[in-house]
Amino acid sequence: RSRRPGSAVGVEIVHLLRCFPDHSIADLHGLAEELVGVEAATAGGRRVGGNELVWRGQLLAEHLFVQDYAIASTDMIHYVVCRQ
Repeated sequence: RSRRPGSAVGVEIVHLLRCFPDHSIADLHGLAEELVGVEAATAGGRRVGGNELVWRGQLLAEHLFVQDYAIASTDMIHYVVCRQ
């Protein structure tokens, strides 16, 4: 869908990403970055910037693991990339 400049982009691209309960959310960030082809903005070795993993409207915390959330194998996790 096309929208006005500066508004939210209504584009959805689906990539299949296999993860396991013992993967950290930080691991998923890295895998998503590779799939999408974006580089993480980092400062002092920590991720900064607006790229986020979202599941059911909830931001996923990088210090937690997949098993800390009730994410099912059929659930969709969104990787939101901040446009620069």
